Amino acid sequence: RRYEGRGGGKRTSSILSRLPECYYVLDNVMLMREGSGSSQIDHVVVSRYGVFVIETKNYTGKIYGSENAEYWTEYFNWYSRSRFRRGLHSQSYKFYNPIRQNHGHIRALRNVLKHYGNIPYYSVIVFSDEAEFKLVVDDAIITTWRHLRRDIMRVSEVALDDNQVYAIYQTIQGARAIGTKEEVKSHVSSAKATQAIKADQIRSGICPHCGGKLLLRHGPYGRFYGCSNYPRCKFKLNS
Repeated sequence: RRYEGRGGGKRTSSILSRLPECYYVLDNVMLMREGSGSSQIDHVVVSRYGVFVIETKNYTGKIYGSENAEYWTEYFNWYSRSRFRRGLHSQSYKFYNPIRQNHGHIRALRNVLKHYGNIPYYSVIVFSDEAEFKLVVDDAIITTWRHLRRDIMRVSEVALDDNQVYAIYQTIQGARAIGTKEEVKSHVSSAKATQAIKADQIRSGICPHCGGKLLLRHGPYGRFYGCSNYPRCKFKLNS
């Protein structure tokens, strides 16, 4: 089954360390949000081409989801690879849409870097090499460890000069929270509490984004629950 948190971040960090010297890599970046709370970012890469915000999901199954869905689903069968290849899954696991998760990270970085003007930001979600994607995504880079370095270096439109790149890197470094065990524990507890509230709302048939009603709908990829306030609210949950 999945192995999130068991060396996934370290492997991503190792791959990023092999980028050329013009890419500045920061691992485990914790930023304090305006008002209250914090944003913990797995990896940030600053380059002449923009800022890459990277979230690691060390999952090994078939990953289903879409860009606007609240949750994605991993299907896996660790006990029989032949059944897995034929699409016969023994277990499934829902996890919060990592693109939405990265949106929050990018907002935190935009706030820290607001004096630098129009910086291109790239949302990157990296999975285990064993993951298989069944996703509908346009506005993010979805990749695996094997292709992570290649996919970052494919972005080739220069947007920043070398002085700007180094200044942005230093600004992020200066804005980082200390990241003590207590701060990390507080961040995790806060994130879990937020997800628990959203889960309760969904179970009650309430949209966690706007408070509308969740309605069962049918689309080209099967049944899903959508918000009654669509298109103003694009919340979506796979059935």
